Amino acid sequence: ITLPVPAPVPAPVPSPQSSSCSTIEENIDYTKSDICTTCPLSSTADGCCSICAKTVGCGAYTWTNFNGGTCWLKSAKNGSTVCSGCRSATLKTMPNPMPLPVPAPKPVTAPQSSAAARVEAVLDGSKVNIDNKLFLYQTPQLAWLPSTVYRYSGFLAGLRVMYQTGVAGKKFYMGDDSQSNGHLYGLVNIAAFLAQRMKETI
Repeated sequence: ITLPVPAPVPAPVPSPQSSSCSTIEENIDYTKSDICTTCPLSSTADGCCSICAKTVGCGAYTWTNFNGGTCWLKSAKNGSTVCSGCRSATLKTMPNPMPLPVPAPKPVTAPQSSAAARVEAVLDGSKVNIDNKLFLYQTPQLAWLPSTVYRYSGFLAGLRVMYQTGVAGKKFYMGDDSQSNGHLYGLVNIAAFLAQRMKETI
């Protein structure tokens, strides 16, 4: 039996372009197309390039030593004149490398052993308490709230991978199929695992 697997969360995709600036034109002022009324400060012209790249609508800048260094942001290079001490450049873009594809996860199957099935049945019966009383985080105000990251569904999916596929040839022990109460060994194993994770977190 194959259970549905939640769709994987896609990896963050970078914006199609990254920004840099042209070679600075020394003693040149771009005279038109200003986009700022209170222009940002920067002690260097290179700093203006970074500011322009982060400002919507900015395509060029002129730096002067006014007020310790000011970036006069422009929508584009539109007119220029000689200006002693001024430094100007335009924003240019270049393509970012394409992101690597994210491999699709393997389907997680239902338990094949009777002990594992009984362990999962016990866990399913307590999933509300697991979500609301076990997987918690502490706020800056020292209150404990249910985690929005660690949830029962993700825990169960990870547990199945560990006892079905394992890591480096080792699998998580879920109990003894030959005994009617063999699943209790699996539950104790899970409790010990969670307690150890709590200890290492603290």
